[in-house]
Amino acid sequence: EARRLKNSFYETEALSKNALTASKAYTEIAEALRNASKATSKAKTDAEDAYGYADPNSDKSLVNKATSAIEKSKDLEEAAKTTNNKDNEESLNRIQTNLDNVKLVEADIEKNISWIKDVHLLLDDHHDRINTVHNTVVQAQTTLADVQKRAENFAKDVEDLQKRAEAVGNFNEQTIRDEIENVTKSAAQISDSLKQLDDVRNRAEKHDEDMTEIRKDLSVLKEKIKEAREMAAKVKIAVKSEAKDRCVREYISPAHPSPSNTISLKYQPALDVPDSLLFLTMIEKTRGTLAREFIAIELKERRIIVHWNIGSGNRKATNSHNIGHIAASNRYTWYHIDVKRNGNSMKISVAQKDTRSGESAKNMDRPTEITVGEPDATNDVILNTEPGKTRISIGHSSPTLASELGLATHQFNGVLNELTVDGQNVPLWVFASQNGNCDGSAGGPKPFVRGHMFRDGFAQILMPMTERRDTSISIDFSAYSPNGLLYFRGSQETHDFIAIQLHNGGVELVANFGQDSKVVASSTKTSYADGRDHKITTHRRNNTIHLRVDSEDDHVSVAVPNDSTLDINYDVTHFVGGVPPDFDKAPFSDSEIQWNGFFGCVQSVKLNQNPELDLDNPMRSQRKEPGCESRNNRLMPTDRVIGFSKAGYLISSGIELSSDSSVSFNFRTRNSNAVLMYQSGRFRRRERRQDEETDKTFFAFYLFNGRLIVHLGTDSLDRTKRPSLTSTNSYNDGRIHSVFIARVGPKIEVRVDDREVLRTEFSDLTTIGSSGAQLFLGGFPEKIIPKNKNQDMGTSEPLIGCLSDFYYNYEKMPVIPESHQATLGYCAYDDELAPESDEPTTGDEQKASERKNSKLSLQLAAPTLSGPDHYESLAVGHLLAMTQDTCSNIQDTTKSPSVSGVRYGVSSSSHSRINFRNDTRSYPDPENFKLTFSFRTVKKNGMLWVWANYKFYTRYFYLNMEGGFLSLEAKGHKQPKIQRYNAKRLNDNEWHRVDLRKQGREVRLQVDNLPPQLMKDMPSPKVMKRRMYVGGVISRHKKNFTLPFDGFVGCIRNFEVDDQVCDLVEASRDVIPCADTQGVAYVHSGGYASFGALREFGLNPTGTDFNIRFRSSQPNGLILSLLSNANHTTARLTTHIENRGVVFNALLVKYGVDISQRIDFTICDNQWHEFSVLLGTTHFILRLDDIRREIPVQIPSEAIEVFRSLPVHVGGVSPHVASIHKLNSTEGCFKDLQLSGVFVPFEKAKRTNKVVPDGCPYI
Repeated sequence: EARRLKNSFYETEALSKNALTASKAYTEIAEALRNASKATSKAKTDAEDAYGYADPNSDKSLVNKATSAIEKSKDLEEAAKTTNNKDNEESLNRIQTNLDNVKLVEADIEKNISWIKDVHLLLDDHHDRINTVHNTVVQAQTTLADVQKRAENFAKDVEDLQKRAEAVGNFNEQTIRDEIENVTKSAAQISDSLKQLDDVRNRAEKHDEDMTEIRKDLSVLKEKIKEAREMAAKVKIAVKSEAKDRCVREYISPAHPSPSNTISLKYQPALDVPDSLLFLTMIEKTRGTLAREFIAIELKERRIIVHWNIGSGNRKATNSHNIGHIAASNRYTWYHIDVKRNGNSMKISVAQKDTRSGESAKNMDRPTEITVGEPDATNDVILNTEPGKTRISIGHSSPTLASELGLATHQFNGVLNELTVDGQNVPLWVFASQNGNCDGSAGGPKPFVRGHMFRDGFAQILMPMTERRDTSISIDFSAYSPNGLLYFRGSQETHDFIAIQLHNGGVELVANFGQDSKVVASSTKTSYADGRDHKITTHRRNNTIHLRVDSEDDHVSVAVPNDSTLDINYDVTHFVGGVPPDFDKAPFSDSEIQWNGFFGCVQSVKLNQNPELDLDNPMRSQRKEPGCESRNNRLMPTDRVIGFSKAGYLISSGIELSSDSSVSFNFRTRNSNAVLMYQSGRFRRRERRQDEETDKTFFAFYLFNGRLIVHLGTDSLDRTKRPSLTSTNSYNDGRIHSVFIARVGPKIEVRVDDREVLRTEFSDLTTIGSSGAQLFLGGFPEKIIPKNKNQDMGTSEPLIGCLSDFYYNYEKMPVIPESHQATLGYCAYDDELAPESDEPTTGDEQKASERKNSKLSLQLAAPTLSGPDHYESLAVGHLLAMTQDTCSNIQDTTKSPSVSGVRYGVSSSSHSRINFRNDTRSYPDPENFKLTFSFRTVKKNGMLWVWANYKFYTRYFYLNMEGGFLSLEAKGHKQPKIQRYNAKRLNDNEWHRVDLRKQGREVRLQVDNLPPQLMKDMPSPKVMKRRMYVGGVISRHKKNFTLPFDGFVGCIRNFEVDDQVCDLVEASRDVIPCADTQGVAYVHSGGYASFGALREFGLNPTGTDFNIRFRSSQPNGLILSLLSNANHTTARLTTHIENRGVVFNALLVKYGVDISQRIDFTICDNQWHEFSVLLGTTHFILRLDDIRREIPVQIPSEAIEVFRSLPVHVGGVSPHVASIHKLNSTEGCFKDLQLSGVFVPFEKAKRTNKVVPDGCPYI
């Protein structure tokens, strides 16, 4: 591949040389055409003069002179009688005819000259278009010279014509004839010149077409180069160097100006553990810093030492952890060196850890962690890196510099496996420069991650599969782009394909099954570009395409015109997230496919019964990174940049600026006036309690006349409570500028680029802002610009530029958009800002390809507004978020049949009863009937269907799962007949369709497309015709009669008897809609999950905390409890929902603890909530979503140990305890259970009752 790219570069160089020659030739062509224009203008002037001589209306008309001569001739005729009048008249007629011909020729000349001017203008236009033509046009120069020569000849001919016209006083017939002949020759020459110009124009058009193709090829080549860089970045090979190698490598630093930096290294020392320079980044004195700033990490005398200077002088910190040699053959054990800078303080952690693939790192010794210094917000806090210019080096080529910085050595010795700066991995084999010999070494294993983030990229995967008529696709994703390709496979030969995509925020399936079988199925909802997790399920069955997104609430079906199957090769290539730039889209141009633009996360793609597509190891990929992060059930973009190429905005959750807090961000713009950041307590994300005091706090960062203004306060109407700080310098110069604000008690300090410092004092220590407010970045939505903006800020003009690198209290602040019209991950404005100095505009060079190619305008649906346009009169809860005090109930999906199916097995009595009526149609006939349905299960045994005489169960039909196979048993008055369907085991958790038909004494049984089985002499038992049972029977029947198996555990759907759809929910017990939600458990009414004691979880022997996320469908119910069935009356801790509020109770009779705390936060049954408890000897800390409550206590550690000894119950408790304490079970869903900091899946519960570990029906 590299050789092919190298040859391509040589070819490009050769073409470029010809292109430069061609460009020079065209420059000369243009100059010659200008000269030709002057010549033609002169020719026109001369021709006009000639016409004047020929025009009878002119004062100097040659015709008038000829007329005068004729008059004189008449006088002479009278005088000379011998003159022949007839001859004179004929001569005059010939002269008059010739003069008329001269007029016609002159008119033609005028037209030709005008046409030449038009052609000249056209050629000027073409000249502008082909300035950049890089193809050879050598013949054009010769052609132009010929044109110029002919034009000059034409000009000379015109001059000759003028001279001859001046001498027309003595003209005669021969003279006029000669002049006409000369004009004719000139016209012929002009015609030849025009033909030559047409030829040049045609060649230029061909060159334009050739250049377009070259541009396309170059674009594809650039993308392939970027793809090759990404492939190189994925190489997990460590860098190894010994003393003799003198390895020095430099990388482009991904760091931006910020108050905090994180550096992580995985390192193995060389033999004998020599001193080594592991990391160095340095910024020389520039516009952004008055002194040399740097961070260096070295190994000296078996200790890790960090040196740094961020403008306040050199400092260093030494970690006392002893560094020993690790055998080169051990690729799993590394020293993990983690360095975190907060302002002018440094935290260093060193530990030897063992990392296996797919496992978390395990400590091999005791980690050592130290912290030196304090952040000191009143002094230098920003490391003023220059994006795209600042470099990172391992080792350094200058021993003098190392000595100046106080380093023990400038050499790198050992093996570096991984380097991460500010959360971004630095590819060790994509370096900017290298000195010495740097060898490769075996790197550590890849960590296991879930999901892949696509930024307008693609993944191309080869997975052979056989196309079936009944095909299915399942995709789990989350996205912020309204358009983009999720999945595609197709044949460029047959034009058959199937694609699943986002289109205007909705999900769309587009397919061509051949033979004019084109279908398009679109979801009913268009809100799937909201960053939340969504699941797409599609399947084709019986010539019908079914598309379902999340639940049956959005399920559409589209008929396929015929029963043709996709005609695609067995070795099919699958595309996820997009297609490569060199992919030929022409065969599919008839369909509207969103080939590019997907920005989001793809968790998994599964086709039919095949394994999931291997997104970890694609054939090709670009702009795809492993791992997706979520927060509050929404995708968290890891991109640090927000771009505003045009007027826009981004709204996120608010922050709290307390009397001991700080905020930092970067911006760049050329706007004189612009909103940077704004938050006000008047505009909240959700409604709070009615009795809560109105939040009057606000803060605003904006530019006014180029100057930065920071305005904040606790009351926007009181001037004494809203101080303002204004910079003296202007910052709308298109450069990156950092802004840092800190409140330290009554002092407020703002630092811009760590150079200009603004200070003031504010005695009101009230916290400004809250997490319940909304934070506006870059501007406001069109209809909600604050009316009273002059009180909070001096402008409402939107930002055209970039915002990036948000930090809150020295920690990265994730910006999760609630609503936005902006570009995530890339600032398009950078391309328009030409650098005026040595500062680059693209930022991180190694990541530039990813950011530039993820140039997306990601606009979510605009909020629906009602009432006045002024923002001040509207509560944000009504604009952009769901209010908490008006909760709509979850739609009860169990009230009607659903194609998602019904789940059985929630309890041992789970079943559906089907009652038939004979008022519309006759009862089913045991001798002739048809039964069809679909099911899925993982259990080997269970009763699917029962039809019997329920009084004695002596005559019956049983359809069971027996050992994983389907079994039909029928008993009349003789011994039972059993038919076992042995074609395939069916307990594979996949949907299977059963078709059972009985005609007389013959039974036909078929599953899916497998061969049918026939059985003769099947009895027709006398059963109760008007009733059947599905999934099990009632408890009384199970108690009084011996049945072959327990009830069915799994899902059943589309149950039909004699082609009549049966409702499986109307008369049922303990059944729920079927759902597959990995990691999300469902607790039914009366259910619970019991775990061991709290102290059995976690490594921390004193850890006493738990955390859980829940979603309830009832206004009352237990969330989590710590109690024992033996002593629940004297020691217990419970958290339950009471009238949609959360109540926390703690009881320890022995230690006098009796606490009851209610959190009046409305629990909506249509959204997730998170609850956590931390127990301490002085405080109990409760958190419910964004609400935090502290309960002061004074109890000994022995009391905490009592709580730790109690078992954990989720969702409910045993019926005996529940009746005593009136604690009903929560009918709802639970996930993310953490006990003492350890994630605990529900499969590890010691006892469960009415719990489905992976089947929450509400999501």
